[in-house]
Amino acid sequence: MTNHPYTWVQTARGGAFDLLEPTPEQVHPADLAEHLAKIPRFAGATPNIVISVAQHSVFVAEALPRDLRAYGLLNDGHEAYLGDDQGPKVNAMTVLAPMALAAVRQLRLRAAAAIHTRFGLAWPPPVEVAAAVNRVDARALAAQKLHFMAPEPRPWISLPEPLPDVGSPWSWTEAAERYYETLKRYAPEWPS
Repeated sequence: MTNHPYTWVQTARGGAFDLLEPTPEQVHPADLAEHLAKIPRFAGATPNIVISVAQHSVFVAEALPRDLRAYGLLNDGHEAYLGDDQGPKVNAMTVLAPMALAAVRQLRLRAAAAIHTRFGLAWPPPVEVAAAVNRVDARALAAQKLHFMAPEPRPWISLPEPLPDVGSPWSWTEAAERYYETLKRYAPEWPS
């Protein structure tokens, strides 16, 4: 544990996740599922519905080959403890405070390392695995943008061909359950 005051977050199950020195033992699948199920994609800019990070993660995982699904599911796992930083926010931080962005990236990497290790996945993921997950993640973003957001008021970045069959929104409880079950099915190791 770190000696820095209050650099940890309390989890839904009542645990502590240390942001500076996270360990695999601090990661629990039920916390990941519940936290991610309650975080909206697109900062909630989906009129009259919520698409959660958990639902997005399951969508990404199911679009990948079986041996990569755990990586797809955990691609945004760090957001369970750090929240979702939208691409435009990250781009703005790059302009205004590159050092702050570097700190955020360090926190993400530390959390991701603990999460992947907890489930028996290589960290960092092999280059080809990360590339495959990033491609599917971008296609999922394109699909969700197309189906769930209002028409864009300004042009976005160029997006790839959307994934088909985006489905319908899930409640947070359904998203948490489906995330948990998908993780249990595809994680190489399941925490005891």
